[in-house]
Amino acid sequence: MSTTTLSHGQSQAVSCTITSLHLPHAPIFADRAHRCQVLAKDNPFARQLTFCAALAKQQDLEFQQFPSLPLPDEPLLQHCQKYEIPPLSPAGWPPHPHWQELVHRLIRATAPELSQKDQQALQRCPTTDISWLDLQKSHLLGGNRQLLEPMIIPIISGALQVQWSSLAARLSMQGLRSASQHSRCPVCGSLPVAATCGLTETTTHSRDLHCSLCNSVWKIDANTCSTCGSNEGLDTQNSCEHLPHVQAEICHYCRSYLKRINNDLAVEAEPVADDLASMELDRRMLAKGLSRSGVNLLLLPQV
Repeated sequence: MSTTTLSHGQSQAVSCTITSLHLPHAPIFADRAHRCQVLAKDNPFARQLTFCAALAKQQDLEFQQFPSLPLPDEPLLQHCQKYEIPPLSPAGWPPHPHWQELVHRLIRATAPELSQKDQQALQRCPTTDISWLDLQKSHLLGGNRQLLEPMIIPIISGALQVQWSSLAARLSMQGLRSASQHSRCPVCGSLPVAATCGLTETTTHSRDLHCSLCNSVWKIDANTCSTCGSNEGLDTQNSCEHLPHVQAEICHYCRSYLKRINNDLAVEAEPVADDLASMELDRRMLAKGLSRSGVNLLLLPQV
């Protein structure tokens, strides 16, 4: 296990607000599917990774042919820009019913990768009931995962990711503005799944946060906690011998952590896939009494 402390002085001249933003692009889901397949070999979480590979492969197909659904109009975008509101926040821009069609196609694509027990649990879900699906979606977006049917979480999440990523990819950068809540995606307001960094970048004073819902990427000061905004310094710890490029950023002020992926050590890393492959690190952090600040919406229940 390695431990590093980032000093406060490293970020003195850098603002902790967002300085740049990257909207999702076409290969996202295809890259995720490939990375999951690679990581599944000899990995203790191969079940999660194999499932995610099948899911991401179907997500890629859906993303490529996704219809051009309505986007926020100019007055709404200007309002969001003025008040620093994410324009695709689910609270203000609810999902189009098209996502429910995706759920059934994702189920067909991923069911063969599930155990018999998991398949039976999924079959018991009333997925043909539109009102039930809508309620599950509301619980998911509202952060009430304890009210969700566990087996349906990654399926609904996968459908919503496709829709939000497709919408985000069509936004104009001119209509977006740095968000005041740097821990939240400036496009849809969701939590990040993980952070990435690279020591060979032009600046080492920032890291990228990857949205768990719309797959947008935004920068944040390398020494600032993405949860509470404290800049007192972050410790980084690694407990995965087979994945040395994945670390946990620990804020001792709010007792939270976020995964950090070093792309210099693994240029092929993909945040969602490498997060799933390093769940042993989550177990170790939780054993220390730390709470995870990010979220991976594609996690299967531990049944």
